[in-house]
Amino acid sequence: MASGQPQSRPEYEEKCGQSLLLASVPCRIERWRKESLALGIAFLINCIFLIAASSTDVYKYGSNTYSNMQITVSHTAVKICIPACTTYTLDRLCPALSQRVSTAGSFDILVVFISIIGLGVAAIEFVGRRFSPYLLVVLCAVSLVFHFFAWVLDAAAFGEKLCSNTSLMMIDFSYGPAFPLEIVSFFISLGTFIAYLIRRKLVPVKEYADN
Repeated sequence: MASGQPQSRPEYEEKCGQSLLLASVPCRIERWRKESLALGIAFLINCIFLIAASSTDVYKYGSNTYSNMQITVSHTAVKICIPACTTYTLDRLCPALSQRVSTAGSFDILVVFISIIGLGVAAIEFVGRRFSPYLLVVLCAVSLVFHFFAWVLDAAAFGEKLCSNTSLMMIDFSYGPAFPLEIVSFFISLGTFIAYLIRRKLVPVKEYADN
């Protein structure tokens, strides 16, 4: 087969290996696919938003009736200001609440690591190389699952009665900036992933043989 010509599926498998998830050598494919670029941008947004979410507050409380007391809860710590500020570990919270908050933070970190890998894979695919037609799909699907668990756990920790039959919502806590960052990045990723799958179905990627 001449160089630069689309190859048949059997030739493709012989050239690039039999594994669906990771072939033995990278295959040459059509360059500059818009959906690969879009998914790479979505992975980058995940990294930026979830790193920001990990370093800011998930819940906050402010009182003007008790010495201007301020309480903020992140995925790693609790800060109490009355008005001097003291930072505590999540152990300051009741066990059920601290476990959910810390687990949500762990899922965010996992999504960041997967997104870094996905960003690299999407960049390689964008310039016309890939190890598998399914690797990027699997990475995005797994990151979406972990991402979903993260914000669902944060929402559950806010609304459920986990400590002395009381929820954070019942004692006038509110969501901090970390929670909307999780939600926005999740739906950006979900929408981009759906668009990626639709375009790949409607406009299949051309594969080429390297001679």
